[in-house]
Amino acid sequence: MSLGTIYRNLKVLSEHGEIQELCFGSAQAHFDADPDDHYHFVCERCGAIDDLDLEVVTKLETKVEEKGYQVNSHRLEFYGLCPPACGAEAKKTKTDIRVNLGMIFRAQIFLLVKIIDMPHHI
Repeated sequence: MSLGTIYRNLKVLSEHGEIQELCFGSAQAHFDADPDDHYHFVCERCGAIDDLDLEVVTKLETKVEEKGYQVNSHRLEFYGLCPPACGAEAKKTKTDIRVNLGMIFRAQIFLLVKIIDMPHHI
């Protein structure tokens, strides 16, 4: 399966609300399997993007709407160094690379299952 096919299918899943496409100002596309509103932490050293288990503050949306804007949603990201690897300046090893490849493989399997289960054609 080509990388282009994977990204096209990720885009379709994002358009149908099954996953979330995240844009952090880089050329890389990021996709999150959790389509619900939540916050992220972006490591400025290794580029890791972690979900944060924090309550989404909808009061912010209300404050903006009080100024006359129509709010559909909002995003909030935190930037810094992730613990403990980047905070301790640990270097990536071959083991880390194997773990990352395993995570990518599991994510591809997850996406393929989602695509197969979708009622529409892609």
